[in-house]
Amino acid sequence: MVSALAVVALVLGNQLDPAAATAQWSNDSVLTDPCRNAQGEPQLLSAEDGSFVAIVGVTTGSPNLILARRSIDGGNTWGVATVLSDPTVSANDADAVRLNDGSLVVVWSQPGSITGSREIRLRQSLDNGISWGAPLIVSAPSFPEEQADEPEISAMGSHGIALAYKRSHASVSGTWPVVRTAADMSHWGDLVEFTGATGQTSDVTPTVNESGAILVTWTSFDGTRYTKEAALASGPTVVLTLSSFPTIPNYPVSVTTTASGDFVAVWSDATSALSPNFNIASMTIDSHHVNLNSGSCVNFSPVSPSSSPSASPSSSPTSSPTAGCGTNAAFAFAPVIVRLNDGSLLAAWSQDTNTNGTSDIRTSRGDAEGHNWSTPVTVNTPIDTHANFNPRLAVSPDGTVMVSWTVGFSATQAYECAVINSGGEVWDSSFTVSS
Repeated sequence: MVSALAVVALVLGNQLDPAAATAQWSNDSVLTDPCRNAQGEPQLLSAEDGSFVAIVGVTTGSPNLILARRSIDGGNTWGVATVLSDPTVSANDADAVRLNDGSLVVVWSQPGSITGSREIRLRQSLDNGISWGAPLIVSAPSFPEEQADEPEISAMGSHGIALAYKRSHASVSGTWPVVRTAADMSHWGDLVEFTGATGQTSDVTPTVNESGAILVTWTSFDGTRYTKEAALASGPTVVLTLSSFPTIPNYPVSVTTTASGDFVAVWSDATSALSPNFNIASMTIDSHHVNLNSGSCVNFSPVSPSSSPSASPSSSPTSSPTAGCGTNAAFAFAPVIVRLNDGSLLAAWSQDTNTNGTSDIRTSRGDAEGHNWSTPVTVNTPIDTHANFNPRLAVSPDGTVMVSWTVGFSATQAYECAVINSGGEVWDSSFTVSS
């Protein structure tokens, strides 16, 4: 008997009404073969014609494959899977993005043509996921047995893309982050290497602002501690150490851009060199002068902030302390950040409640530059009863904000959501999505 992990798709209706949100979710649709394990995190793209394209990885019984499936009825049914990767070798670490010209791009890592090497491959769809172009090798090896892994991509310009991944070679100690850009899929630039990174790197991620500046973030491990680092891909490749003290390795830096073109990064930072407590720190990074504009602590309030799900994330954030986040005795992790339609910022994270291993989802509103943050509010209902973790944020064109997360019960896990009305900045009661 095969025990498999499946990828399940649930799609929300076009009209997002918080009062009726529970009724608007479709039934579960299993996207992967029940006899094959789902591998990695699935990616869901919204195409220009209104269709959805799901990118999933599967394993068990044959090499790992990267698949694409398309839905033209709002996610209720899904077409036959298209195998994007080479079926003769195992593919891993898929990432996908819709470019600004509407085309869809998927990247992954797989063994290269030279024994012992790994390379990054890319396929593009120009017709909303109906067909896919021939695979391209987009990593640029400098050594015969170079390893290129964990690709992440971001849309750039009219037709372009920024690709970041970690690079290694048997003759060089450690791994290091690199970034490569393309004005279109036929014109790729040279690699930019961040040689100031220390030890082993992971979670290498590019973020692109409206003017095309690229901030790359990653986690480094020097054999003793983990740190969060960043660098701009243009100009001098100065590596910035974001974290004040050793940080949590499992949760990457989350970055958004401001209306003025700067970058705001959030991460989980220790309160001292030996402390088991972690707070959510933020840093505004100037995209023009390669420096840190300001640091602040997002969850600087007492450990038990407002617990009302209807509490408003104030549009007038209060001032916050400097980076390092003080000595707040909390364990806050897995932060994410988005820019809202009015230019302000919203961060969400999971925070232990110090009661029987439970944790809550909390949010805070930041000003347009990420310098000041509002008192955090707890989103999930009821509070302090389960482990709530891995939040995700999304903003619709009309300004509605949704936060979703995983809830751990005694024997199972579920997926929950809550929404802010575009007109009221008030969190509605959370509701369960998965079944």
